[in-house]
Amino acid sequence: LTTTDPDLTIVDGEAMLGPVTIGGEVVCPPESIRIHVATGTENHRAPLRLAIGPAGETPAQLFDITLQIGTPPLLVFDDDDGQDREAYVAATLDSLGMLYDVWDDGLGLFPAYPLAELDFDPYDAVLWLTGDVGNTLDEADVARVHAILDGGGHLLLSGQDVAESLGTFSEGQALLAEVGIAWDGRENLSGIFGVEADPVFDGLKFATSGYGFDGANNQTSRDRLQVTGDAEVCLTYQTGHPAAVRREWGDARVLFVGFGVEAVVDNNPSVNTRREFLAAALDYLVNGITGAEVPSPTVLRITGLWPNPTTGEIRAALATPSLRSGLRVVLLDLAGRQVDELFDTEGLVPPVLSLRLPDAMPSGAYLVRFETQGSRTTLPVTVIR
Repeated sequence: LTTTDPDLTIVDGEAMLGPVTIGGEVVCPPESIRIHVATGTENHRAPLRLAIGPAGETPAQLFDITLQIGTPPLLVFDDDDGQDREAYVAATLDSLGMLYDVWDDGLGLFPAYPLAELDFDPYDAVLWLTGDVGNTLDEADVARVHAILDGGGHLLLSGQDVAESLGTFSEGQALLAEVGIAWDGRENLSGIFGVEADPVFDGLKFATSGYGFDGANNQTSRDRLQVTGDAEVCLTYQTGHPAAVRREWGDARVLFVGFGVEAVVDNNPSVNTRREFLAAALDYLVNGITGAEVPSPTVLRITGLWPNPTTGEIRAALATPSLRSGLRVVLLDLAGRQVDELFDTEGLVPPVLSLRLPDAMPSGAYLVRFETQGSRTTLPVTVIR
């Protein structure tokens, strides 16, 4: 066993196996392969290479594997009854460079299953993905949702007909009431629009049909949501009916989505991508909203973002005259922690910003957040040193 990760030391990377009798088993002796993880290292995934072959000879097979160091900040809860819809979300999180675990409700925790027990406490946020009607939440799942939110964990709950299914039993009805919504029928049109002046999704539009594009083709119907409490509508269907709401839940935040995130198409040039959807949603879950109590009469819009990944400079074009004064730009890691403040002014803002990244910032995926007068836009960038 070998690795190129500087935070790992292969204490003992060789184990002798065999011979084995026909019908017998090969057992790796305890502590025959040992890896030491350096103190103070951050959560990350370490590359390992496993070589198998006769002792002292060229390996017959090589396997590249990954070791998760620490607990990542995000858990993807796969509750789609084996329909593999989470693959779309996982691919998007990979493109963002986001660390995450996956809990398959039929198998357990990946990559540790079936050894690990389900425990929401280590995770800052949970993306809960259900299947179609009949494969959504039951009484035990509602108790799990309460455990996440009551424990201060943030939750994005997404899937086709989730609200309709919850409305069929008392515990589900109570959960809907606590979120501040009710099911208001089915929506068949595919367009999704960010609510104007909403600090999370304003200016974004999505499609969820998946026909001919990269998205799970499973949205034959979607939940229309009726607001009955303190929930804030943040997305609507093209008919104007609410498609998603957000709200504070004690120390936690919940984003209730009446359609499947996995079905947001990812390569239609006329709409925003699933990557942009999850970047905005995770930014809200991790950071909440600042300055949104007094929405601006104008809206922050970014018409272009050009990272130069090898020099550490980002150029951003702002749509004027929508932004005349007052702008703050911050750099975040994908766990939502602020890395640096890139720009801050109460005066006039130039139409094109040149933002210099910190010299010591390592390669990786980041988020750049633009804030002004109650509006906010978050975009992903990649840095290569």
